[in-house]
Amino acid sequence: MRTGLRALAASVAAALVLASPSQAAEAGNVLYKGMTLIDGAGAAPQPDMAIITEGERIAMVFPAQRLEIMRLRPMPVVEAKGLSAIPTPGSGGRIAEGEVADITFLRADPSKDKSALKQIAFTVRRGVRSAP
Repeated sequence: MRTGLRALAASVAAALVLASPSQAAEAGNVLYKGMTLIDGAGAAPQPDMAIITEGERIAMVFPAQRLEIMRLRPMPVVEAKGLSAIPTPGSGGRIAEGEVADITFLRADPSKDKSALKQIAFTVRRGVRSAP
């Protein structure tokens, strides 16, 4: 009986953890950290950045090192180390505070690798994370 309850508790906990980022994005904030930011406005790529989305909007964009001194309320965290963040193709937007959260995370740097768009890790549209 105890083994069955432990297994049930473990599977419920796993389901909550796996479901949290996309569901939380609809209701609150999500932190994406560690990516190289290509903002869509022509600035040079910025390594090791963090983005906080609040619902459908980008609330904050800042260097990930600042996380050590910031006091943030608890929120789901998506590790994006080694990925490049660009505005979702076709959204016409930018990655900046106040903009709609339409972001594509790539496994390659599009400025160095012409096939980078084929290497989509995941996409955030209107604040909701989804698979490519």
